Amino acid sequence: MKLFVFKVIITIIIVGAGTYLSEWLGANILSAWDKIWVVTIGAIVTAVAVIFIDSLSDNFGRRLSKPSLLIETSKSDNEINIIINIKGSLERISLNYPILGQITTFQDLNTLTDARTVLARAVGGVSQGAIQNNLQFTVTDIKSNIKLQYKIFYNMVSKDIMIAGMDRYELVYTWKYNGENIQENEWRMTKNDALTSKPSIAVMGAEIMDKALTAEEVKEIYEAGPRQRNF
Repeated sequence: MKLFVFKVIITIIIVGAGTYLSEWLGANILSAWDKIWVVTIGAIVTAVAVIFIDSLSDNFGRRLSKPSLLIETSKSDNEINIIINIKGSLERISLNYPILGQITTFQDLNTLTDARTVLARAVGGVSQGAIQNNLQFTVTDIKSNIKLQYKIFYNMVSKDIMIAGMDRYELVYTWKYNGENIQENEWRMTKNDALTSKPSIAVMGAEIMDKALTAEEVKEIYEAGPRQRNF
């Protein structure tokens, strides 16, 4: 509706300008050749204005179609609550959340009519040396203007451990505009969910080994990649 009103206002301005030009030409102020030049220039300006309006209205429409997301996370020693308030319509949401500890359980507290979780996994091990996991989940079939809720349970490791890049998490969401899927990528702080920049380093599935590794063992671990557990 807002996009329609915007187009109507711009169209009225152009029509009004064209009408004023016609009245001005009808006053016989200009010669015949001057009138031809003015009409030609006016036609060119009108054509450019129409193209500009289409481009401007498309950008304006994209902005209007973009949904609004309010993320709220709360953390205790062994539990993290995630609330996603959505205003508008979304096609898909993906979250990559780092946790200092070993993830044990992921709970989707929503009904199937609210949204559908198509992927939920922990990246990282559960052995004694596993000190860091990532919770990754993807949601589709999302109801418009909805509040989604999730819980993560984990075994916390020592609070004295510091790992670079764990102070922020990644959020990716997709919505439709004129049949086109538009994707937005955001990074937010884990302490207050405020928008921030992408970290210079990202760690997933960190583990501490109790021995020195041989070159063959390092190669084997690298090729295997972080351990993954689906929920």
